[in-house]
Amino acid sequence: MTIYIDINADIGEGYGSYLQANESEMYPFITSANIACGFHAGDFMTIPSSIALAKKHGVAIGAHPGYPDRYGFGRKPMEFTAEEIYSMTLYQLGAIGQNADAQEVPLSHIKAHGALYHHVNSSSEAANAFMKAIQATKRPLFIYTIGGTVLEKVAREKGVRVVKEGFADRRYDANANIVPRSELNATLDDPVEMVQQIDFLVREKGIETICFHSDHPGALEKIHMVRNLLAEKGYAFRNIT
Repeated sequence: MTIYIDINADIGEGYGSYLQANESEMYPFITSANIACGFHAGDFMTIPSSIALAKKHGVAIGAHPGYPDRYGFGRKPMEFTAEEIYSMTLYQLGAIGQNADAQEVPLSHIKAHGALYHHVNSSSEAANAFMKAIQATKRPLFIYTIGGTVLEKVAREKGVRVVKEGFADRRYDANANIVPRSELNATLDDPVEMVQQIDFLVREKGIETICFHSDHPGALEKIHMVRNLLAEKGYAFRNIT
């Protein structure tokens, strides 16, 4: 039996002359793109160019808002009020949403980045502020996040669809929690091991979308190999509908 999964990647995470090498070559291997919206990465040129590439390859377009932290790539914990989280999320959704409208493509989903991702997944106040910003746009966005989080609970209470996300290139501990980046061996590098992890997450944990980080070393080669290995196991790839 064919098992369908979505493959997403964090995209457009350069700015100015600081662009991710080979990032444009990832589009044929993914089905959804989480496009940086200008805070942790991305700018007024990378956002429209990323949308155009996604449109060309039939890749679903998602917003990837983060903290205003280019130096720390949005991965450094920072203190923000609920009002600030609401405003920064709405601001970034406006940037990518208007660019998507200009190219006549729908914005399908949203996935928070880095420290913001962890904040809205663990704090009710932050999750509600994040949801308030999403609903203020009047766009029917899916939310990509980890299952069992505060954000999942808040989103479901508000009638917003949650797409459960797993990671191909991040290691999980014995309790199926993601190993923090601050610890040794937090990332996976072996495509065979990645496929084993993905297969477990999909079959045992109900994961619907698998994330690859485009900034990890060798990301392009790994995603190509992983897709081929998954196809051999009966997987097929499509975006979330």
